[in-house]
Amino acid sequence: MTFGIMKRSRELWSGARFGNPSTAHEPALSRMAVGLALCVSLLSPAGIVLSSDRRETLPQPSSATVVVVSTLHQLHIYAAPDYGFPVLEKILRRLRPDILAVELRGEDLSSRAPQPIKQEYQEAVFPFLRGFTGTVVTLEPEDPDYSRLVKMRHDAERVMQQSHPETKRIADKFYQEFYAYLTPQWKSYCDVNSDLTDLAVRFNHQFIHSLYPPEFARARQEWNRIAGEKISAAARSNPGKRIVVLMGFEHDYWLKEFLANEDGVKLLPLCGPSGALPDAAPAKRTDRARKWRQQFC
Repeated sequence: MTFGIMKRSRELWSGARFGNPSTAHEPALSRMAVGLALCVSLLSPAGIVLSSDRRETLPQPSSATVVVVSTLHQLHIYAAPDYGFPVLEKILRRLRPDILAVELRGEDLSSRAPQPIKQEYQEAVFPFLRGFTGTVVTLEPEDPDYSRLVKMRHDAERVMQQSHPETKRIADKFYQEFYAYLTPQWKSYCDVNSDLTDLAVRFNHQFIHSLYPPEFARARQEWNRIAGEKISAAARSNPGKRIVVLMGFEHDYWLKEFLANEDGVKLLPLCGPSGALPDAAPAKRTDRARKWRQQFC
């Protein structure tokens, strides 16, 4: 999968220009810099998330257990054969959270209004909440942060479209290719909730962020930071409890890294012998990732 993405990115970058317009006459240097950045993203400890990269200190008895569950929004309908809306609801019931953290604002949770993109809420999460007696924490920023960050991202996209339309076209094409390569890898919810998916999303974000104005990445990072701090605060306030976090899969590599270094948090994978659902088969990723790094960088 990664080889296909890297090959297509090289094809898409043929003749592309980005960065300072004064250096647009040096496309070869620009492409070389991008290629180096992509390899670094796979070679560096920050570019690949392995369990050995995370903090190895033993959790204190007072730590809250946090399980991050990656959701697919409207893609639950067709992207993963074993991860439809009914399966997500069953996962929530099996996990039996004391606290459920959801990717909504307070007004969305209160109204239970149907979500046009995050369709898992009306199809799986809201039905689960009807019998849920625990605490629900909302993770999206409230206003004024919500409006400010949405505007920051939209402004960056508008600048790209107006000032660098060809680069914007390349970025959009790369994003489409990314999904075309990634989604066939998902055979079950364990594949979605795997380090392989986290690695692929990180690769995609680093490439896209290298093309856009810095405000684009800043908006995404601040959005994630707000969610991470809310989860961390809930963990510190509820030692010994289980917190289940529902977030779209493109946020989760960042959240897992953030939470792995937070006091009072014991981060637990969803699948695998040491995971929250130990009878679920984990996606095998570590050996493949090492081979990719050796072969392509």
